[in-house]
Amino acid sequence: MIITDGNDWIEIKDYLPYGAFIAIQEGRVSQALPSLIVSWSENVPINEYYCSKLRSELVYKILQTAYDRIRDFQRHDHEMVFRIFKNLMRGHKYPDDEYVQELQNKYYNILMVATDHKGNLIQLPYPGGLYDQPFDFIIMANIFKSAFVSYLAEENEKYAKKGGSRSFRK
Repeated sequence: MIITDGNDWIEIKDYLPYGAFIAIQEGRVSQALPSLIVSWSENVPINEYYCSKLRSELVYKILQTAYDRIRDFQRHDHEMVFRIFKNLMRGHKYPDDEYVQELQNKYYNILMVATDHKGNLIQLPYPGGLYDQPFDFIIMANIFKSAFVSYLAEENEKYAKKGGSRSFRK
């Protein structure tokens, strides 16, 4: 997305990085800006020093875009997502539910491949470290891990009643 203000322009990422989300929540805006900005019209590097020199109108537009992405994500009820993930692990199908299909395609299918047998995230979907990943993906990964650990506990309890223990993953 490109934000313009007169002759100045700033291209920002299509997603809100997790590190920028944390920095914004803690009020460290000048530290968050370099991870949000992809390129700009200035002839200086994109770093915390030069980002702190940006005009307040541009910073406001960048932060407004970041808050819009947070608001879009807040429509998810985390408890409901937990239950949906757990039901998907049990093999339930939701062919007619667009919301569940969106969750399954955007998060669940990726997380099933990107986690180990204990639900730990072992592969990141975007280049870089944890703080460079989309914040919504990291939040969903935490919900997924909780659902996965809960599912494993139920499965182990079920098999323990039969006289054994089993770690299970579909």
